[in-house]
Amino acid sequence: MKLIFLGTSGCIPDIGDDTASMLIDGKYLVDVGWDVVSNLRDKGVDPLCVNTVFFTHMHHDHHMSLPAFLFYHLQSKRTLEHLTLVGPKEDLELVCGLTLDYLQISRFYPDCKPPVLRTLLPGEAMALDGVTVTACPSRHAVPGLCYRFENADGRALCLTGDTAYNKPMAEFFEGCDLLVHETSWGPGRADPIKNVNMLHSGAEEAGIVAGEAHAKKLFLVHGPQHLVDACIQSAGKHFSGPIQWPQQGVPYTV
Repeated sequence: MKLIFLGTSGCIPDIGDDTASMLIDGKYLVDVGWDVVSNLRDKGVDPLCVNTVFFTHMHHDHHMSLPAFLFYHLQSKRTLEHLTLVGPKEDLELVCGLTLDYLQISRFYPDCKPPVLRTLLPGEAMALDGVTVTACPSRHAVPGLCYRFENADGRALCLTGDTAYNKPMAEFFEGCDLLVHETSWGPGRADPIKNVNMLHSGAEEAGIVAGEAHAKKLFLVHGPQHLVDACIQSAGKHFSGPIQWPQQGVPYTV
């Protein structure tokens, strides 16, 4: 699997970056951040090559540029039925419906058919072109999903999205070749009082999960980039494998 990060920042992205989002095998998006169309085109990828978008959850910074992405497809194909949007059922339907209303589909594209909306229940598998995707619930302030992408060779890419520490997730991530874990709290652990409502992770929790899952490699994202080195050092207290903060636009292979 080929992986390109379109953003690695937190909710409000650093200048020149975007909120954590990524492209898998040139056609599967995970979240869209603030500016997915420009991010893709800057990397030499036509947004029309993307046929499936996986949302970890529907907080604004993860779906902000969905209208622009759909508009790009509308202008080129006049329909959206070729797209599949995957995510937590209740919020996916709500946000997609609001997005289509915002784009005034019935007024400007009266013959447009909507994108396919798909949710993955725990234990359910979704077959793509050479990749199988499964999901488990995250532990966040809104409904969310963690994803496991596994190819025919058994190589597995796992993504947490935004989540607080939740031990059962480690079983879902077991043996993965790469775990991409959020670290909104930066170095150390999440504040136990403030995190009751926020439900995010710190770098130590990311390292704990990677260690419990016996992951082969850990990528940290969705956190303070000026503290990258401290985050890596903090995660390393609990995970002995390779740890890094991926660079935006640099291709990685799983």
